[in-house]
Amino acid sequence: MSTTTQSSGFDPRHNNFDLLRLFAASQVAFIHIGDELHIPFSGWLLSFRQFLDYFPGVPIFFVISGLLISASLDRNPNLKNYAINRCLCIFPALRISTLLTLLLLVIFGYRIWSAINTTGQNSIIVVAKWLMAQFSIAQYYTPAIFRNNFGVGQLNGS
Repeated sequence: MSTTTQSSGFDPRHNNFDLLRLFAASQVAFIHIGDELHIPFSGWLLSFRQFLDYFPGVPIFFVISGLLISASLDRNPNLKNYAINRCLCIFPALRISTLLTLLLLVIFGYRIWSAINTTGQNSIIVVAKWLMAQFSIAQYYTPAIFRNNFGVGQLNGS
């Protein structure tokens, strides 16, 4: 005789943290887009902008992410497996972000490529160093020739 259990609809692996992180990331994006593009908010958008100041997205995002990451370590105490899982989670998105940045450079960044060619530096070495930094934990590295030529002065402002 087989028995089937009826699902109560609760699954501990699914939670609302993704929704909260989406809200926090959206708050950061909305604020930064307005600030970086110098969009003058007025009317209900100004009220919405002021409302969002009460919910700082960056701390919310990092607290929730820290909680989820530490819970992941708690579920998988083997540090080697944990590190491998973190890398498998982080680095594919990091590579996609870098490739999208390169695509944007090809499409919009003609000034950067001309700057590379006029600096006298070996452009292959400059781009290779930048790519190595982007594919590692040194994403903050931006060569001088990439600064102030694209977007907000950094190829990847985040």
